[in-house]
Amino acid sequence: MKIYLIGDYPLLKSRSMNSYVKLIKIILGKNFKIKIIKPKIILNRLNFKNHSIQKWLGYIDNYILFGIFLFFKIKRNDLVHICNQSNSLLFPFIKSKKLILTCHDLVNISLLNNKSLHKFSKLSLISKVYHKLILHFIIKFKSIICVSKNTKKELRKYMNFKNKNIYTIHQSLNDNFYKINYKEKKIFLRKKKINFKFFLHVGTDVWYKNKNNLIKVFFNFIKINKRKNFKLILIGDYNSIELISLIRILQLQEKIIIIKNIDINDLRSYYSTAEALIFPSIVEGFGWPIVEAQKCGSLVFTTKKAPMNEVGLNSVFYINPSNPKKSALIIDEKLRLKNRMIKKGFKNIKRFNLENFFTKMTSVYSKYQ
Repeated sequence: MKIYLIGDYPLLKSRSMNSYVKLIKIILGKNFKIKIIKPKIILNRLNFKNHSIQKWLGYIDNYILFGIFLFFKIKRNDLVHICNQSNSLLFPFIKSKKLILTCHDLVNISLLNNKSLHKFSKLSLISKVYHKLILHFIIKFKSIICVSKNTKKELRKYMNFKNKNIYTIHQSLNDNFYKINYKEKKIFLRKKKINFKFFLHVGTDVWYKNKNNLIKVFFNFIKINKRKNFKLILIGDYNSIELISLIRILQLQEKIIIIKNIDINDLRSYYSTAEALIFPSIVEGFGWPIVEAQKCGSLVFTTKKAPMNEVGLNSVFYINPSNPKKSALIIDEKLRLKNRMIKKGFKNIKRFNLENFFTKMTSVYSKYQ
């Protein structure tokens, strides 16, 4: 039996999704014959500058041309694992009945149905249709892996669990994340010309990352006398015009550093040298940066909402980013407990080890042998 892992369209540049696919191949590759297949960039080779045109050509590349390729490539006895719920739209093209889908989150689908989230963002008509189609095909899969209990709980709202196998398999970290030693730390800080204390945020600027409130929390934090020399480093491939404007309005241009296109070595070093990761998301599928930071020996502040509290338990400090002043005071107060909480973080990440991931994923795959 051949096993195909369906990866993401290359132009999406999703670090977490790519890591997930590679992790499955690495740890299960010794037991199963696994091949990663990704859609190719075909129409977008034309290099149109217009973002809307790029998006539509990407849809055709990903969901039509790649779908046709899969129709002829996949045999009826092949096991196909679609590793991102957004690619559920490929369902009609796959002849095999041995289908597994990983559902990382239902963030935008929740946005469709949860009016309380509309104050944060609204979807266009096209986006609404797109995400309704994604959900339409998600519920056709008989085997679904959810990366958190919260994602599984959200999924329950939209589908009948009868005759379906729904598994919760927490994500696992690979060996790329670890706390760098003192010598490496000194070299890194000198190389990056960092002679200041800083907070870190990792993630692109989408509505649920709550970056605007993050900026406001940081603004209130540095108004505290003894904290004026702190800076905030934002790591992510995209930041909105609205966010950049807010940074200017609050006159934080000298206090906030934006970094794009970072490699894994530098990311590990930033985690290891930050005073803390601030991760104020409204909702997530899993929340990779929380455990990445903890494995690198970093303190974490996040929101007390699922799945952040599912991932962090009592090993992180919780803030309410919609109250920036109070959150800033909590961060100021809790920094003195940094070392104690970092130790809890190291204990917490043991829940997300490769052995657990391997055992549970192998169990799912073995059902199709």
